[in-house]
Amino acid sequence: MEHARVSKVFSVIEKPLLLGGADFHLELINIAVLVFMLMVLRLWQWIPMTYLIHLMLKQVARRDHHSRKIYIRYSLQADRYEPWASPRQKRGMRPSGFGRGELC
Repeated sequence: MEHARVSKVFSVIEKPLLLGGADFHLELINIAVLVFMLMVLRLWQWIPMTYLIHLMLKQVARRDHHSRKIYIRYSLQADRYEPWASPRQKRGMRPSGFGRGELC
């Protein structure tokens, strides 16, 4: 009797890149806004707000690591189904796995 092949899956491969426990891309945006507020507008009061935003992003990442990718994929879906294709259509295309290219 043959045994099923078992492969190790490292957690680094499964989980997205995090920065301080928050999503990397969202945290970079948070830091960029902080730098802009400090250097250009001289708003030192923005530091606690940045920390609160970081805590919120960390909480979101703790619940679901892929929440940003899920939101981006959801936002690219069509608001309604338009059966007539147009040559310049960019928005409204069904994503792969959701019936793209199939007849209704």
